[in-house]
Amino acid sequence: MDPSVLQIVDHFLGEKRKGKDFTEIGRELKKLNLKDETVKEILKEIDRQIFLEEAVTVKQKGINESIWIGLVLIVLGVVFTIGSLTGFITGGHAIVLMYGPLIAGIVLVVRGTRKRKNIAGFSKDIRAGYFRKRH
Repeated sequence: MDPSVLQIVDHFLGEKRKGKDFTEIGRELKKLNLKDETVKEILKEIDRQIFLEEAVTVKQKGINESIWIGLVLIVLGVVFTIGSLTGFITGGHAIVLMYGPLIAGIVLVVRGTRKRKNIAGFSKDIRAGYFRKRH
């Protein structure tokens, strides 16, 4: 594929991120004397990349929430365990070790961190783009 077309895709992707409408982008592409088929392919690629970026953002928010929930569970598990060992919670009559929240919190944090790394790699792959690989 011609490097100038790839530059056009990048340019209009930036324009779309700034809020420009697809009809305006289509009009500007037609002013560049591109074939109708090429204009459609460029618009599809812009739409696909915008969709993927939004999907990655939503996924990252969910991952971050999972990590925060895990951290809260770890803190609660540690606080209750230390509280029972010192006698503040149980009055010194019993020792309660909060394995459940500790293990669940650790699992959530580890899984969230791994998913965050995977999603970071995926978001870099978006820039390579399906359009670039096909043409």
